[in-house]
Amino acid sequence: MTQDIEELPFDLRSYKAIEYSTHFAKIKSLEEKIKSILTGIKNHTVSFGNPVSDWLPSDNESKSAGNLGSEIKISEEEKKTEAGILYPPEDKGFLDYLADTEDSMAVLKCIVEEFSAKQKELTEKINPKIKEINEAWRKPSSGTASYVRKIARKIAADMNDYGLSMADMNKKPSCPIGHP
Repeated sequence: MTQDIEELPFDLRSYKAIEYSTHFAKIKSLEEKIKSILTGIKNHTVSFGNPVSDWLPSDNESKSAGNLGSEIKISEEEKKTEAGILYPPEDKGFLDYLADTEDSMAVLKCIVEEFSAKQKELTEKINPKIKEINEAWRKPSSGTASYVRKIARKIAADMNDYGLSMADMNKKPSCPIGHP
């Protein structure tokens, strides 16, 4: 809370701050804002970032306070709040958007890696078959067309399996939000 947003230090302006006035006529507005925020906190729809938690390195269990050597334990409730509640856009600060972008990029990276792995798997399956086809056409004999057709059908089956696996991945991606 601040009486003048412009008086906040530049590095704190990206965090949610409520501007208030001591003028009697504006007290009701402040009361409504505070009630709204408290209701949101109670319902787990509103949470706030802060410079300490945003800048400390994190791991699964604790956040270390840099050179101080002490550790700040994060409760399970705080972990849930940090890890998954979507906040209304008006409650987000600059660092919230940066963190969301990082999370989205991590999920995108995971998805691309999964697609790449499936593509590599397909390539490893069909490349030897393509070599067989090329060898058959280099030394054609009776039955070459039937042999090539048989291999082409195997390639088609591999590609069909690949397409089905891609469709499954699109329906239910295995990369969780916040995937590192």
